[in-house]
This record gives sequence, C-alpha cells and structure tokens, in this order.
Amino acid sequence: MQEAQDSLIRWNVKLVRIRSFFPANDLGLSGRIGIVTEEFNDQLRVHIPGKGLWWFFPEEVDMQCLPCFTFWTGGNVPDYFFDCLESLHFLGGLDVVLCLDGPKLDRVPVTVASLEDLLSRSELRVYHSLKGRFVEVNRADYFRIVVLAKYGGFYCDTDVFAIRPFSELVKDVSTYIASEDGLHLSNGIVYASSPHQPVFDYMYEHFLERYRPDTFNLVGPRWYSELVYMFDKVDYVSKRHYFVGWREFKKLFEPTSITVEELLQEGVYSVHLWGEMLRRTQFRVSDAHPDSLFVKLTRYLESKRPYVHSVITP
Repeated sequence: MQEAQDSLIRWNVKLVRIRSFFPANDLGLSGRIGIVTEEFNDQLRVHIPGKGLWWFFPEEVDMQCLPCFTFWTGGNVPDYFFDCLESLHFLGGLDVVLCLDGPKLDRVPVTVASLEDLLSRSELRVYHSLKGRFVEVNRADYFRIVVLAKYGGFYCDTDVFAIRPFSELVKDVSTYIASEDGLHLSNGIVYASSPHQPVFDYMYEHFLERYRPDTFNLVGPRWYSELVYMFDKVDYVSKRHYFVGWREFKKLFEPTSITVEELLQEGVYSVHLWGEMLRRTQFRVSDAHPDSLFVKLTRYLESKRPYVHSVITP
C-alpha cells in the first residue's frame, strides 16, 4: 500500500463551488464542485469533473462549500436514487459529488465525477485489484476511505434521505460518525472536517492489510467500530439517521401516522431507506402506500425543491 499512501501524503487539495455568473451559467459550470489544482497570479486553476480544467478568480468560487461524496457501482440505479441525491443537496445543504462506476445517467441534480477524477493512478490500481465475493461492497468501502482522507467532507450512502441541514451536526467537530442501533457504528454517514484526519489516514494506510476478498465487513462498519476511539463525535442517538432499523425496513413503506414535521421535532436529520434490503427482497418503492413515511418524505422534498426538473447535467 506504500505507493498509494505516498500519493495521499503529497495530496493537499481544496474543493470549491463555482458561483453563478456569466459565462459560467451558459457553460453549465455554476453550482458544480471543483478541485483546485493550481494557484497563480491570484487565479485558481480548477478541475471540474466532467468539464475539464478552468481558470477562475477567487470571487468566482465559494471556498466554504460542504462537500458530500456518494458512490454507485454496478447496474441500474434504483427508483429512490434521485430523490435521495436531491434531498442531500436541497434539504441537507450539502454540495453533493456523485461518483459513478458503471451506469451512465443523463440528468443528475449534482456534480457527477468519474473514479479518474477523484482517485490517483495508484489508488485506481488498488480499487481495481479488489476482487472476490463482496467486490462491490469492498470497492465502495475503499472509495469512502480515500475521499474522506484526501478531501474531507461528508460521505453518505445513496439511500440516505436528508430532511434538515447536516451542518448543524458537525459544528466544531473534526470527525463524525453515527450508530444505527445505539451500539454499533455504521459507515453510511461519515464526516471529516478537513483532509488528513488521523482516523481516515490510518484506514487509508492499512486498508490492504485489513482487506480480505471473501470476508464481509472487515473494511466496513466493523472496522469503524474498532476505531471508535479515534472519532471526535460518535452519535449514538440512532433515530437521528436510522429512524427504522434494517430488520423493520418495510415499515418505511407501510401506512403510518408519523409526519415529516414530527421527525424534525424529534431531531431527525435523515432517514435511511436500507437500499440493500430493498435489493435483496426485490421490493419496489413504487409499491409504497400513499400514507407511508417514504411517500411523505418525497412530498416534503417536492415542496422544498426550487425547480421541477433537474438542471445540472453531466
């Protein structure tokens, strides 16, 4: 892993959000997240995933963005995919960067990046070397660790439905992770205030030592639980993000009297939809009851969304 670790040590990056101005609006750059690669003569050279390299003046970018990386590998995206992305952006207040390994999407409401945009050559070699029975899970776990170590910000799974700003969770916090049941940690929502937080640098450096191709969860939640002492803030209030546990995931799609407003009053920030359970049981969210919490969440998002259709395209 030394070669990959060397690239991490050398990497000192800044992420920025491109402000709305002419001609950035017409070029489809406004609102996108970019990586600063060079600073010269009071200008910034910024790599924008899917759009290449551009020069900007400092006043044309927002240095105070709150990035949220998310990742999808494999086949077609599920029905809830776009609603979750938009909820993270519009309700969670996050600058979402979606990395795709496999599917091609025509219209996406966030910045879309490739693996090549975010991972170095040595990191890509490690990523593609991951094989075995749990290849997609292990690759997602590796990607999560790399982006948190290199860029900082949030990492959220694509089945996280946000309902309030995540910035409130991490004021004056260097690293954050939540529990799904009040005891065990989950890596579905993880945060680093800046690159090179010790826990993520450690996981980056020791990933291949820990990884076993046919063993589930060695580089996932189990590892995070073992390193709990390295996190600044561990949120054991499970309902904050995991209002319904994975064993009872179907309750999210059954009729309920619970409203989104009540969730907000109870301090809930997001609802985990348990996409893996939906996949395993082949449950379709389109079959959700009209009075289910899931449908209420989508209606709440519709009421807060500033436009009808997605406007940022790859």
